[in-house]
Amino acid sequence: MLAVLPRMRRRGVATRLVEFAAERARSKGLQKLVLDVLIENEAARRFYEQVGFQAVRTVTDARFCR
Repeated sequence: MLAVLPRMRRRGVATRLVEFAAERARSKGLQKLVLDVLIENEAARRFYEQVGFQAVRTVTDARFCR
């Protein structure tokens, strides 16, 4: 789970956290990262797309997120 306090947003913190997680995954031999974002969380969806993720499915009920 990734969350950044509102007062700390737009400073590159979340981008650095995602880059760190991706690098850790690569260092362990993983080739793919998967994450779930609620459809109504448009800001998070835009952020993840900006750092290179792409939507592959839509889930409208949080109970079905991984």
